[in-house]
Parts: sequence; C-alpha cells; structure tokens
Amino acid sequence: MNYQQFDQLLSPLFVVNKEGKILYYNHICSTFFQAPPRILNKFEWLDDLIKQSDFSFKEAITKANKEEAAVVSPEIEFEKQNHEKLTIIAKVIPLDKENLVVNILDFSIEKKLHDKYKEQINELRETHEQILKADKLTALGEMVSGISHEISSPLMIV
Repeated sequence: MNYQQFDQLLSPLFVVNKEGKILYYNHICSTFFQAPPRILNKFEWLDDLIKQSDFSFKEAITKANKEEAAVVSPEIEFEKQNHEKLTIIAKVIPLDKENLVVNILDFSIEKKLHDKYKEQINELRETHEQILKADKLTALGEMVSGISHEISSPLMIV
C-alpha cells in the first residue's frame, strides 16, 4: 500500500503492523523528533523511539487491533533526543487487517500554558489572602484607635 498521502498531514504519523513494527512515518516526524530519516530508520518500534514508562504502544496496538477501534492514550510525557520534554497524546487507529496508524498529537504548548495558568491563579490567590490580612489589620488598627480615643477623652476631662 502507498502511504504517500500521509505526507500531506501536519502531525507526526506512523504506520505500524499489528505487532507494532514501524513500516512508515511521514516527513513531519523528522521535524517533530528533530532527527534525520537515517536516525528514525534505526527505530523499529514506537516504544523505542518514544521512551517512557506510563504507556505501552505495543499494548495499545494490540487493543486497537483486537477491538477494531481507535485507542487514545493518556497524556504521555517523554524526552526527545535533544532532552526537550514533550507532552503528547497518541491515537492508534486500525487502517486495514494488517496495519494501524499511530497519530501523535503534541500538547506541550497547551500543557505549558495550563501550568502557567495554574501558577498565576495560585499567585492571585496568595495576593488576595495578603490583601484580606492587610484589610483586617487596618480595621483592627482603626478600632483600637477609636477605643483609645473613647477611653482618653473621659480621662482628659477628669
């Protein structure tokens, strides 16, 4: 089968057999993994290319093949060859009786934005708590000065 039509897609895509051996990858894989084709050709299995401990491509491929339905991975965090950390989601889709497509979706930017958003929310929460404490101290100071004024006025008269 000719897989050249997959070169038109702008996300990394692999065609694997039902054992999980890489048969084809589109040209975006070289850019995504920042490795030339001669390096990518050295990897026979996706689990060797995308090294991490939380997810097994072989198990996902077996499950997708058995159920004849797409299998979506949880978020996978791994480190590329240049030590850049990425967060991806893999979608394993049966193509025909013998082959499957593994589409890699990069969620690194979204993950970084989400982490930054959580950090900013925590900073806002802390700032809000500090403002509340300052307001309470201001109110306490005004109350103490009012009480001292009320006590000192009769004493002045006496």
